[in-house]
Amino acid sequence: MTEKTLKQLLSKGESVSIEFKTSFGKDAIETLSAFANTKGGSVIVGATDHGEIQGLHLGKETLQQWLNQIKLNTSPSIIPDIETTTIGNKTLVVLTIIEYPVKPVSCRGKYFKRIRNSNHQMSINEISNLHLKTYHASWDHYMAWPSRFLKKFRMVLRWRFLKPPRKPPRKPGRATKFLKYCIQIQA
Repeated sequence: MTEKTLKQLLSKGESVSIEFKTSFGKDAIETLSAFANTKGGSVIVGATDHGEIQGLHLGKETLQQWLNQIKLNTSPSIIPDIETTTIGNKTLVVLTIIEYPVKPVSCRGKYFKRIRNSNHQMSINEISNLHLKTYHASWDHYMAWPSRFLKKFRMVLRWRFLKPPRKPPRKPGRATKFLKYCIQIQA
């Protein structure tokens, strides 16, 4: 990220996709997981909440250690892009994550979403709805199957797996007819 672009982001302040942190820690990881659960964003480490540059001192393995902490504390593991930028004599680190395709992403067992310029812990309903939205499904999808289909499905499961037949089935095309029936019901 260029120095000019970074100064513009700092002057605009925190938003839905930008967060400032003075140092790297668990709050930065929570914010990255919240960004992954919403529309993505960037955490700028080395700046105050008001966009003032404080800078950081980075060791030889600091960025690698940060990546490892992020990877270990999120599930599914997320790995952000990391860039370092120097403005004056002060170093800033920009951690950028895109919207994660498999949601929700947890941070130490908790789930966060981004609303305006802050992170909010998600409720159980929000977590389950976000998970279903990831797979383009809904609770209505599972409830819409007719009872006659479920009865027939249970019968086939019982016949196939619980009580295997002693003799070969009389009608060889029974499974094929059942699959065609299932497809017709879903259409």
